[in-house]
Amino acid sequence: MEEDEAIWIEYDQTKKELIEEILLFDEHLKSDDSQAYRRSYCRSVMTYIEALSSWMGKYTIDNYYPGMLSKKEKKLLQRRNNALERLFNCIDLFTDTNGALTPFNEESEE
Repeated sequence: MEEDEAIWIEYDQTKKELIEEILLFDEHLKSDDSQAYRRSYCRSVMTYIEALSSWMGKYTIDNYYPGMLSKKEKKLLQRRNNALERLFNCIDLFTDTNGALTPFNEESEE
């Protein structure tokens, strides 16, 4: 199995498991709108977002360092930032290295 194929298999498995969890709590919320299920649903969504940003960072480093990704950008992806900063950096560098420059502006109020 090629390294590039392995990382996509990892993505597919992670996505499948986490989406199933989100859908499970979504179904529970339809029949029982309790605080416990709302919290569980929110935690599942945040876990999915954090897992996806972590995967994007790993993919970007594995495929574009050294080369398109600088040492500074690599450290930025590896840094333990808060979830929002990590998501911003991972999406920004993932799309930039894959040829779709993001219009993100870190200082934006949007």
